[in-house]
Amino acid sequence: MAKRKVGMENIRAALTCLAAGDSDRSAARKTGVSRTAVKHLRAQVLASGQSAADWLTLPDIQIGPLLYPVKPHEPGEREAAFEARLPNIVTTLGRRRQTLERQWELYRQEFPDGFAYSWFCQRVRAFQDEARVEISLEHPYGEAVFADFAGEKLHYFNGFGGERLAAEFYIAILPASQLISARAIPSQKTYDFLWACGEALRDFGGVAEVFVSDCLKAAVKSAHRYESEVSPQMQAFARYHATVAIPARPGHPKDKAMVENAVNNLYRWVLPRLYEREYYSLAELDAALRALVEEYNRRPMQRLKISRRDLFEAEERQVLKALPATPYQPKAFQAERSTSWGFHVWLSEDRHWYSVPHRLHRGKFSLQYTAKTVEIFMGCDRVATHLRDRKVNGFTTDAAHVPPRQEAMERWTPERMISWAQSVGGEVSEAVHYILENAEHPFLGVRSSLGLMSLAKKYGPLRLRGACRRSLSFGGVSMRRVEAILQQGLDNQSVTQMAFPKLPLHENIRPVDDQQEPT
Repeated sequence: MAKRKVGMENIRAALTCLAAGDSDRSAARKTGVSRTAVKHLRAQVLASGQSAADWLTLPDIQIGPLLYPVKPHEPGEREAAFEARLPNIVTTLGRRRQTLERQWELYRQEFPDGFAYSWFCQRVRAFQDEARVEISLEHPYGEAVFADFAGEKLHYFNGFGGERLAAEFYIAILPASQLISARAIPSQKTYDFLWACGEALRDFGGVAEVFVSDCLKAAVKSAHRYESEVSPQMQAFARYHATVAIPARPGHPKDKAMVENAVNNLYRWVLPRLYEREYYSLAELDAALRALVEEYNRRPMQRLKISRRDLFEAEERQVLKALPATPYQPKAFQAERSTSWGFHVWLSEDRHWYSVPHRLHRGKFSLQYTAKTVEIFMGCDRVATHLRDRKVNGFTTDAAHVPPRQEAMERWTPERMISWAQSVGGEVSEAVHYILENAEHPFLGVRSSLGLMSLAKKYGPLRLRGACRRSLSFGGVSMRRVEAILQQGLDNQSVTQMAFPKLPLHENIRPVDDQQEPT
């Protein structure tokens, strides 16, 4: 039979009797406590090495454990086997697609007479709670911005074909005031990611001390548990805003727990309202998302009874650092490469050529480019800046980069060649028109016309007109034909004055002056 515990008032009454020297029978009769209970009380007092009077000075909370000490639990064979397996079970549950139910099934396969499922789950959760170290982090105002992409994508419809397109759900938060900024952007690529980060800072109206992002490719060049290497683009973004980029550790979402919680909150509050209607452009989707997030920021928080927006305006806005005067233009980088087409460098993303100073054409160049500009560097020196042109296989050339001889060549246009020919004379003008009209490419026509100009300097305009007249009389003009005429001195001789050799007499050759039909 289990022992019935005695109330603390009866215990103190029995201790008073024992302290007065009463026997067990007398103390039981006076207090109404069984003699067995009094005997147990006397034995516990003697075992403690104290007197009954000493026990009376103790508070009730200390008398209970002395009177009814807790015996240490000695696990049986079945429980000892389970305890040995427990750490491995908890470690396995940390992996993807592993459940308590599956672990219990494997446990019962190994121990058919093992514990039931409810006791198994209770013990595993208790072990997890004992092993878990809870850390409460308090974020000072203006200390950090956390940024991340939500796992669920947003969607809109193509206004032309009705195709359903996906957009990335970008979220940033100030952890102290919990103010949230969100954007719908095309992708997680570097340009889109950095643009969204810049827009988030402009939504907040200031810059925090550090910018904590997820360990994604656009922000991290080389991921590491302790010392991740930030990408050059993200580093440039941080320097521009006078902040520090700190990526979260790979596989440690608790490094940015506030933004993870913000994602869940927006899932529950924003997304159901967002998809109450359809959107037919990314801009329309982004505008609706921003409006709903702002409405969420103005809702009072349940615990603090103040909205995120009001808390931000009251406490955090004034401690943020000022934004730069102009928005940040995200930059992309292209590694060093040499010129491949004269004095032009190839931008592989746009498949476009950009010029560099002709004197540096043998060097190696790296490119930094934004949505609007392209900067070309030779080592640490910027040698050229161009407006970005996305024309495939096109050329962007600065006139100051062109070699002198090519520059002089490019100054001559078909119109300028025609004007020069008209100033020399009619036959030359007619010859230049013929060359330009029959050339396979305008450049070839201009170059042949420049050859005529050089002949005019060498032989004079008068002889050039005669050579062009003689060449035109044969039905066509070329620079080499005109040059041959001038070299042989035939520019003053007309076709009618040409001396043809006399043909020999033969019965099969008709004389030139014979007009009779052959028989």
